[in-house]
Order: sequence, then structure tokens, then C-alpha cells
Amino acid sequence: MVRRSKILSAVCLFLAITASSAAGQSQAGGGAPMTNVPIHTGTGGASMVVSVFTPNDTHLGRPAVVKLYDANKKPITFLTTVDASAAFAGLSLGKYEIEVSAVGYLPNHTESEVLSAFNATQVKVILRPDPDAVDLDAGSASLPGKGNKEVKRAASELESGKIKDAQKDLDTAYKAAPSNAHVNFLLGYLAFLQNDLDHAQTYLQKATALDPHDIQALDTLGRLYLTRRDYAAATTTLQQAVAADTENAAAHSMLANAYLNQRDFKNALAQADLAIDKSKSVGGNAQIVRGEALADMGRNKEAIETLKTYLQNAPDTASAPQVRQLIAMIEQRDPKASSSAAEPAKP
Repeated sequence: MVRRSKILSAVCLFLAITASSAAGQSQAGGGAPMTNVPIHTGTGGASMVVSVFTPNDTHLGRPAVVKLYDANKKPITFLTTVDASAAFAGLSLGKYEIEVSAVGYLPNHTESEVLSAFNATQVKVILRPDPDAVDLDAGSASLPGKGNKEVKRAASELESGKIKDAQKDLDTAYKAAPSNAHVNFLLGYLAFLQNDLDHAQTYLQKATALDPHDIQALDTLGRLYLTRRDYAAATTTLQQAVAADTENAAAHSMLANAYLNQRDFKNALAQADLAIDKSKSVGGNAQIVRGEALADMGRNKEAIETLKTYLQNAPDTASAPQVRQLIAMIEQRDPKASSSAAEPAKP
């Protein structure tokens, strides 16, 4: 069986931020300098600066949430970027996982190791547009009067990364319309962005109960269950999502993941194929699930071909190193399963 890969002193920090700003302007073709960069301060002596870019190597033009975890997977803190960067001070030496997300973009998980207390560790993270991004305005027309205004403003604030303002407006809208499915969805989505999974689950469950055909609420709830590794609940929710919209590529992909983690390889493969067929992109993570399912079914040559197809389309994603390791493991286990699908040389 294939083992599951895991697919994330003040003066020194000031100097590091200044240097990072200059480097960022050069890489991004003269982007805005990093002013008012948010800083988290811990009790150690090391630091890290995380800068967020688009695939075109320009600074991300909207705020992103950067979450930092230590080697034991314990969350340290999260910051919202300003000028596409966030800085963490007072860190201990060692390995960290970094998760970066922004509205309208696919989240990125990466790792970095802090080796020195004298120079800030520089981390560059690339976010790719999400072809299945949430439409925050969808459903707002169902709210009466003031509630509609509050929700539209909250949607705009969410897209701009103004989390506190969005929370305030959504709380007001909820008081006016506590049984509105879209308000509950947005509150759940906002809580999910902040990793407040308990509140997110409460609001999203209510949203899907109020409107069983709300595709976005079902997708987000399914994603939440996957995050919590509640694969049975994820399967039930995502089955509902694909029944409501058979063209829902994101739901098919997540459902494939849920099946895979329950060792239902046949259904995992079927859903991954549907996700790839219906996706606006090149299949994304569904290619990885497909490859793992094929390998677990003993179809090693097809598994390698699928995983190399993923690398051809996305050679620099955070998942790429783990995919390469998975290919090597399959080839070591079955040397005859060599594939004709070539992976482009790494730069």
C-alpha cells in the first residue's frame, strides 16, 4: 500500500524586512515597498519573512492569511499580509510548516527551516488562481433591505482581506436574518478562513440545512470535514454536492479524496476521473488522488503516468516534492512499471 504523503531580535527583523522589500521590488518588477508589514513576536531569537507572489512573479495584489505551525504541527499564529508580506519574530530554530491562503486563490502549503538567529529566513510562496473560487456575492439578493447591504459590504471586505470589518457586518446581518442560508454560509466561510472549525461547522451545517442545494456551502462543509479527517461525513456531504451539480469539479475531486482515505479505491478513481474531466484547469489535486488510487490497486504504470502528468502541469507546487517521492517509491517497488510519460527537467 502507498503511504499517504503529508500534503505546510527586532533590529535584525527590521533589517530583514527592509532587504526583503528591496528584493521583492526587483523580483516583482518594481512592486510597492513593504510598509506596515504585520509582525508577530514570540520568545525566541530568530525570524522569518513570508512574501506572497502570483505565478507571474508579481506581488499578490490582495491580502493573504499566513499561518505558521511548528514542527509538532501546533499553530503558533496567523497574520494577514500587508504589501504581500508578513513577518514572524521571536522564533526558535527548527522546522516550520506554512499555510498561505487568499480569497480567489488555491491555498499553498510549504515548509521552511529556520537555521540562524542572525538573518531572517526568507520564504517565497506562490498562490495560483482557484478556478472554482467562491462567489461571495451569490445569494445576497435573497436578503431584505439593510441585510442585503451589509452582506454585499461584507463580501467586498472579505475579498480585500478586511476580516474584522467583514465579521462585524455579517454579525449585523445575522441578527437581522438568522435563518438566511447565505448569511450562515458567509459566517461559516469566514470562520473557516480563520481556522475556527467549530463555528465554521455550525454555520455551514445550518446553511446546508436551510438550502440543501447551496453548492458553495456544501463544498465548503465537505472541505471542512476533510480538514478534520472526518471522511465519512465528507463523503455524505460531497455526494450531496455532486448530486446537486454533476458538473461540480471541486466536489468530485474532494469526494475522490474522501473515498481514497477510506480505502475505497474504485470510487476514488471514478471520482478523480470525473473531476479531471470537468475541471477548468488541468485536474490539479485530482491527478494526485488518481495516481494514489491506481497505485493502491496495483496499476503502477498508470499511476506513474498520472503522477508525471501532474508534474508536467504543475512542477513547482508545494505538492510536487511529495509527488516525486511517491513516483520513486512506486518505481522502487515495481521497477517494470517504468512510464513513457516524461517529466520536464527541473530548472
